Amino acid sequence: PCPACGMTTSFSLLMHADPVGSVRANWVGTLLAGLWLVLIPWAVGSAVRGRPLFVRNAELAVTWAVVGVVTLMLLRW
Repeated sequence: PCPACGMTTSFSLLMHADPVGSVRANWVGTLLAGLWLVLIPWAVGSAVRGRPLFVRNAELAVTWAVVGVVTLMLLRW
């Protein structure tokens, strides 16, 4: 299977309150969905305040997040 196989299923299962099925489908997808669940309120709070919350450089934080997710996907593969 490809590194992203089961990612959509994993997202869907987690959003339907089935974390065990989500992890079985693709554990990296479960982590990524959890990351998005944290990022949504962070983005709203950052927009309200007019600057990124808790980080000095948003671009660097996003770069590290992408590198981390891609690394985990490749490790799972």
